[in-house]
Amino acid sequence: MIHFDESIETIENLEISNYKTKKLYLVDALGYVLAEDIIADHNSPEYPTSAMDGYAVRHKDLAMGRLKVRSINPAGSALKEEVTEGICIKTFTGSLMPHGADTLIPIENVEVNGDEIFIKEAVPQGFSVREVGENYAKGQRLIPKGTKIDFPQIGVMASLNIVTVLVCEKPTVAILSTGSELLELGEEQTNDSQIRSSNNYILEAIVKKYDGIPMQLGCIKDDKETITREIAAALEKSDIVVTTGGVSVGDFDFVKDVIYELGCEVVFKGVRVKPGQHIMVARKQDKFIIGLPGFAYSSTVTALLYLVPIIEKLQQG
Repeated sequence: MIHFDESIETIENLEISNYKTKKLYLVDALGYVLAEDIIADHNSPEYPTSAMDGYAVRHKDLAMGRLKVRSINPAGSALKEEVTEGICIKTFTGSLMPHGADTLIPIENVEVNGDEIFIKEAVPQGFSVREVGENYAKGQRLIPKGTKIDFPQIGVMASLNIVTVLVCEKPTVAILSTGSELLELGEEQTNDSQIRSSNNYILEAIVKKYDGIPMQLGCIKDDKETITREIAAALEKSDIVVTTGGVSVGDFDFVKDVIYELGCEVVFKGVRVKPGQHIMVARKQDKFIIGLPGFAYSSTVTALLYLVPIIEKLQQG
């Protein structure tokens, strides 16, 4: 048996040669891990922009005390008029600053009289003008690869007009519980030695909680031929096969033998940890088999320690 710290380090150092990725529509990518860097393809803003409602002016003209209002400049308009000496243009939050203007004086700082404004309180040059690239600059990495996508990342990518995004596929985890004494949910008990299976349902919940896709395969009997067939089939259809029971040293503990016979490379077998010392982790290329103990508490603890990090590892792209 290896030391617990060594087992955790071994899991952390696992290398994946081929991460599975796919393109998803932006909002459907919520909860997935990015498989690419998100790079800004433009400056934001692209042009000097008003940050408040007010009047676009030449700063040096504020000393004149009053200015003539030439026109208005709503957000989204393609205003072509320029601010010249003694002139201002009423400009709103989000509007591009008119050519010739270098400052925005807020509505609160002026008094309007007809088509003129009177300056009540001056502002510094450049006041309330958002400069080119203030949010982000073209070529800047905005979201690094490996980030789990949440609503802030959705917003950033939407602002970049990203319709689909490359993400790591969530690994499919096949779940098998071994034991001739186990009963499925709803299955009728026929003798006193039978017990109700809970491991496979606990594992299904853990897989869902930690971003895997569970494939519930239920309970199978302690029969080597059956176990071999079921694990081999599960390995074909999934990225991780997790079993409970059959990894100890009893006469009917066949899982450990089957893992060897399927040609899997054993990462480690047996860890000096309680509960769950008979944990076994193996791999076949970039697929994994995790043999957990059959006792529910041991199974749950070792799943959190070893299954969850491998689910995460397969999404690090």
